[in-house]
Amino acid sequence: MIKILLFIPAKNEATTIASVITDSKKVVQQSFAIDLDVLVIDDGSTDDTKKLAEQNGATVIRHNQSVGLGSIFKEAVQHAVAKKYDYLVTIDGDKQFNEQEIPSLLQPIFDGHAQFTSGNRFLHGNDIQHMSKTKKVGNSIVAKMVNHILNARYTDVSCGFRAYSREALLHLNLLGGYTYTQEVFLNLGFKNITIQEV
Repeated sequence: MIKILLFIPAKNEATTIASVITDSKKVVQQSFAIDLDVLVIDDGSTDDTKKLAEQNGATVIRHNQSVGLGSIFKEAVQHAVAKKYDYLVTIDGDKQFNEQEIPSLLQPIFDGHAQFTSGNRFLHGNDIQHMSKTKKVGNSIVAKMVNHILNARYTDVSCGFRAYSREALLHLNLLGGYTYTQEVFLNLGFKNITIQEV
């Protein structure tokens, strides 16, 4: 039986967390006939994020004070490996990503074309409404640096909407406490894990 874990990092996402959980579960069940397990790591919320996540069937790990996105991602990876999940999907808790696209992240891994997939927000141009110009420029610079180091051609190395095979998870060795997205590309790229942007 295939086991998929959805990890949602969350901080004060009470208005959207329930919808992200239920919509994600629904699309994976409809697309693959697989029940999706959900892990929410609450990084210091002061609202009802934890309560609403639990009410909607998620396992919740709560930190009373924020420990940083990089730290809670490592915690999620450790949880997925320890509980013997076959795949890990990551999505933000604020509805900035479309849950209907989760199958697009998983399918290349299921088909053996990739071991790690990452959403590419710039695939159809640079017009992302919620992203500032400064952040767009910063993302472009970081992508160029990662590409130079890996001799690759990635466009968006900062997106948090991703999927990992168990093999990719076992190869991760991350150090960052406050971010992890670019480090994952470098970490897995150096270890010849097959990466595909979606």
